[in-house]
Amino acid sequence: MARALCAALHEIVSISDLSASHVRSITEMSTEQAHVSEIISSSVTHITSIAGDTALLMDKAKDTVLLVNSLTQQINQLVETLRKA
Repeated sequence: MARALCAALHEIVSISDLSASHVRSITEMSTEQAHVSEIISSSVTHITSIAGDTALLMDKAKDTVLLVNSLTQQINQLVETLRKA
């Protein structure tokens, strides 16, 4: 009976060691996943900032194109006026 108890105790210790190993692996992977999540979050924030900057620059470019178009029309009108003179 003592041998059976000893064998059972060894089995329990072995299972406990295996469980502890699994818990360590899960902890390590959880930590790595948290780190990767932080990197992804930071990247998304950076991309959002770039998208906002791009939208502002596109709006400024639109205004500049409209201004150039207006100036071109004024120049064309002046050229026509000079041709008629």
